[in-house]
Amino acid sequence: MTNIDYSKFTSEDFLKDTYFLKSIKTPTKESNAFWEEQLLTEKIREKEFRVAKNIILSANIPHHTISEEELSELWNKIEKSNKQKPLQRHSRLIQFASIAASLAILFALSYTFWSKQSNNDRSLISIAKLMQVQGDSSAVQLILNNDKNITLDQENVTIEYNATGDVIVNKQQVAHNIASNTNGPAQLSETNTYNQLIVPKGKRSSIVFGDGTKLWVNSGSRIVYPISFKKDKREIYVEGEVYLEVTKDKSRPFIVSTNKMNIAVLGTSFNVTAYTADKEQSVVLVTGAVEVNTDSNKKIALTPNNRLTYTGGQLDVENVDASLYISWVEGLYIYNSEKLGTILDRLSRYYGKTITYDARVSELRCSGKLDMKDELLDVLAGLAQTAPITWQYNEIENELCITYK
Repeated sequence: MTNIDYSKFTSEDFLKDTYFLKSIKTPTKESNAFWEEQLLTEKIREKEFRVAKNIILSANIPHHTISEEELSELWNKIEKSNKQKPLQRHSRLIQFASIAASLAILFALSYTFWSKQSNNDRSLISIAKLMQVQGDSSAVQLILNNDKNITLDQENVTIEYNATGDVIVNKQQVAHNIASNTNGPAQLSETNTYNQLIVPKGKRSSIVFGDGTKLWVNSGSRIVYPISFKKDKREIYVEGEVYLEVTKDKSRPFIVSTNKMNIAVLGTSFNVTAYTADKEQSVVLVTGAVEVNTDSNKKIALTPNNRLTYTGGQLDVENVDASLYISWVEGLYIYNSEKLGTILDRLSRYYGKTITYDARVSELRCSGKLDMKDELLDVLAGLAQTAPITWQYNEIENELCITYK
């Protein structure tokens, strides 16, 4: 047994810890019980623990602590091994040959990616945490790598990065060749090689990257992305909801990271919902193929019209009409037997207005279509035609109160 506090350990820290190494290489009932208790009570970071454990089980790691030189050599061996992994063993997951080929590549590439997440280079998730902006703003904020903060009051903001690195916002150039304003990644801090888009409640935005990939960004979302994609991968971090149409590039998978999942694709279209305030995160695949990895070390492949939900470590996949889940891109909200509480929460984010309701209202089931280009009160009036509700405006709290009629 050990008295060490493992609560802040990264995978690198675990790989340097004598008790951890011995526990995994030669487990005992006592050590198994210790780590199970640590995981169940969330005293340690499960993702960091499992990454380190998988590395130990897949490599010849000694029982003694690992030096910086040994750790660096280990990562090099792992990455070299990853590049040599056969692709064909995953092809049986999908019957259709074209999708099978894409998934096979994704599995191999994502394995390498997940290993690199714990490398000495900070993961994008860690970088995104460092870049969090304090305070709320009612305007869209585009924060460039040189700390230039562009505030945009429009309801819909279009951002485009052209092939030369220029930044164009609502058809006006706001920055020139930002990638060339640096002297290379080695001379930049981690946060200074990334841009950030913050879209508050009540606003929306879209981004076109230099490779042609397009993102539609819903209300209450934050996107962190590099000033230019790397040669071996294209990776962004998402909080909130986005719909993506990814330009195909077999040599560079496109990876969307949230605080609980990573979604790897080659060229496809899909929707990601990952609001930090919500217990559930989801992925809906429209076209192509994706592979999803979770922080609980679960992996699954999706095919078109699959919807994956991830809640409390539990993965579920169902067949849906994917078009319903991306209708928000066109300013529509189409729902089928949806809980009214879920509908009202989405309207609250979309319009940037606080909406309260009781448990009875929340459990009502509704089906229909709302045009969210209309005013909120008009939308609620339309909703009231299919559900027994009424509402009133609380001027003191500046909120709409929905009650059962």
